[in-house]
Amino acid sequence: MLRPDPCRRALIVGAIIVSLGTTLPTESRFAALPGAPRVRIVSPEPTRAARGLTPILVEVDSAGGRTIATVRIYADGILVATLSAPPWQAVFDAGEAIRGHSLRVEAIDDQGAEGRAFGTTLYLPFVDEVEVRGDPWKPGTVAANVLNEKDQPLKDLVAAEFSATLSLRTAKVESVTLDTRPLAVELLLDVSGDSVPYFPMMRRAAEGFISTLQPEDSQEVLLFAGSTYRLSPFGNDHVQARRTILTERFNAPVNRTGSMETRLYDALVTAIESVNPRSGQRSILVLTDALDTDSLTSWEEIREVVRHAGIRIDVLRYGRKPVTGQTEASRRIGQFESLPEESGGMLLRVRQPAELAPAISHLARLLRTRFRVQVESAGPLAPGWRRLSIDVKRKGCSVLAPAGVFFPTPGDEGAAPAAPKAP
Repeated sequence: MLRPDPCRRALIVGAIIVSLGTTLPTESRFAALPGAPRVRIVSPEPTRAARGLTPILVEVDSAGGRTIATVRIYADGILVATLSAPPWQAVFDAGEAIRGHSLRVEAIDDQGAEGRAFGTTLYLPFVDEVEVRGDPWKPGTVAANVLNEKDQPLKDLVAAEFSATLSLRTAKVESVTLDTRPLAVELLLDVSGDSVPYFPMMRRAAEGFISTLQPEDSQEVLLFAGSTYRLSPFGNDHVQARRTILTERFNAPVNRTGSMETRLYDALVTAIESVNPRSGQRSILVLTDALDTDSLTSWEEIREVVRHAGIRIDVLRYGRKPVTGQTEASRRIGQFESLPEESGGMLLRVRQPAELAPAISHLARLLRTRFRVQVESAGPLAPGWRRLSIDVKRKGCSVLAPAGVFFPTPGDEGAAPAAPKAP
């Protein structure tokens, strides 16, 4: 049977303004190793919007007197600069419309040690393209599922049935409508060794999910183990994607050292880079045993980047329940299982391969029944992440949504920073 997360809270997020290159913690597990370079995205700063030619400024510190040999800067997964000497900077054309973008920086020293940083832009989740002017929170549109006591989604609510608080202050719910925009979904499938018994049903579950998509929806399928492999690229050719899932081998990609470790967080980086700039209702659907063993990316980085990007993460975790207690494996699994609640998605646990298909069908229904809730704050708030809580009056109902909203730096909405001078 399906086992929905019993700890779902009635909280909701709205990424109301965008900033290019949110600075995130850089001390990932890999970067924290002795001798690894430390990398930090300095500019653009958090909570600031970006448009047009936008400078990306990076700080890199080497360890033990080593020399930084190479710095690579990526935007939306595309290499924009390879540098061999400071200043570590590049220019990225963010375009005239404010959209979501991701940033990744890799630094390698002369001994081959690597460090990196990962950031993303804030995104307007209910406007495909926008030029932000004036007050960005009058009102703001945020996302929510409302579920009954059987965890079935409701579609017949009106604004008068909702209430909201923002940063512990009462906020006004202006309107509530169903979101009818096309879906943009990333399917992320764990093909590490422990997942082999689930391969046949994983194929059927993923193929069944794609069969629920409409012609205007888009999807992509990624496989991961030691590295990440694109099985089916983003697009709306759902017939070809279904055929590929059912016929291609589920090879377990290895990492650069030949290891078969599971790099779950690194796979999420690739997924976020791919889905972040898409239009419509963006989300990532992960089928995994939820155990990361060897990622370069830290849990803190993934959590923060999901908060900033406003991307919904749904997780279908299969396999036996981990051993209780304070083991490293149970701690990592517990961390990852908190990500759906943080992002506004749902965690479903299954014990048998045959349970995968009905679970993924349930998640597909949830993606089709999200509300667009317009909320207006009682007054101005300082820039940064602010908790937003949504509730409904109907007995037995709960709200499925993320945990907070980012506010921009006043006066910077839609401003394009000046490009740096050539070194």
